Formats: sequence, structure tokens, C-alpha cells
Amino acid sequence: MPSLQTEIEAYAFRQLVAHFQARTDVQNIDVMNLTGFCRNCLSKWYFKGAHVHGLAINYDDACEVVYGEPYGDWKKKYAAPASPAQMEQFTANQHLHAKHDKLPESPAPLPMPLQPTASAHVSHVSHVAHVTAMESTPAPAAPTIP
Repeated sequence: MPSLQTEIEAYAFRQLVAHFQARTDVQNIDVMNLTGFCRNCLSKWYFKGAHVHGLAINYDDACEVVYGEPYGDWKKKYAAPASPAQMEQFTANQHLHAKHDKLPESPAPLPMPLQPTASAHVSHVSHVAHVTAMESTPAPAAPTIP
């Protein structure tokens, strides 16, 4: 049985995901520039956490948990190109961006989308290309981390 602390942390995670899903007006680049992490970071952490705990999910499935729909669909509906000013701030603050451990390879996609449940150092430079090309490139099957 999960501990009370784990249950509380899972609740906080679900609330964060629900908030991100409701705030489709907020661009990932803006969240990155203000906080140093974004929906993509949260997806990577979810993906890594699943693998750490023995669930071999696909990265696209992790993105769907965070975005509430397939990433490509979300991107088509809500993502806007980053402005030069946003990119300048993004580049200037890279040293403050979230760090990600090397992620495991993605298995084949799962047959149904995952939903977050209570049970359930690589520099962020690789994230730059993902954020800057959000409007034109699909989410990778497995994150590309140098």
C-alpha cells in the first residue's frame, strides 16, 4: 500500500497535470522561461519514473498523460511558434533549466493511453530544438538526449 506521503505527492502531480491540461493558452516556452521546466519535462519525468518502477511505457504515452491527448494533436491545436524574444530568454536561462537523466529506450506504444494514478544529467539543451520546432515536428518515439 502506498504511503501517505506518496498519496499526497500523487495528488499534487495530478493537480499539476490537470492545471496544465486546462491552461492550453500557456505555451511551453513561456513556462520554461519562467520556471525552467514545462509539460515536456514533466512527460520525461513521468516516462523515467514509469521505467524506474518497472512499467515499460512509450514516451508518447507519457506525453499523452501530461497533455491529456496525443502530443501531435495538442501541438496542432495549441502550440504557437516561439518569438525571437522568447528564444533569447530561453537561451539566456538554459543554465537554470531542468536537468534530465538519460532516458530509457521507448518500447512499442501501449494499446491504451495511461492515466496518472496514485500508484503509479543531461543538460536541457536537447529540449531547445523540441521547444523551437514545436509547430513543425512530431514528438519523437523516444527522447533524443545527447
